[in-house]
Amino acid sequence: MQTISHQHSKVRVAVIQTTGTVIQYGNGKSVDDVLSHLAQRLFDDAPQVRQAVTTVVGDWLLELRDRYSFFHKLIPLLISSLNDEIPAIRELAAGYWEKIGLQWQTENEEDLKDKLDFTAPC
Repeated sequence: MQTISHQHSKVRVAVIQTTGTVIQYGNGKSVDDVLSHLAQRLFDDAPQVRQAVTTVVGDWLLELRDRYSFFHKLIPLLISSLNDEIPAIRELAAGYWEKIGLQWQTENEEDLKDKLDFTAPC
């Protein structure tokens, strides 16, 4: 992961994308090993690097095999992208946020329905 801080932003983007793919299609147990490196890249000067991190984290939140186990670690990274200085990155993060919420709602429809049906009125 030393290359993730390479002086050229194109190299950093490639490392982030490659890391995302390897973890996505691997066993997923290395997420904890790379989270701190990805979090640091959210403060990168190059918008392309921050966008790559947003895309990788968003894709993991949607598609990672054991994603619910990592929600508490990945969601703060996506929320950070909602406040990026570049509008395109904010929009990308907002789009992921909506997709992730809808997917969670669909996958947990029964539990959610029970909670809504049996919740005491305020």
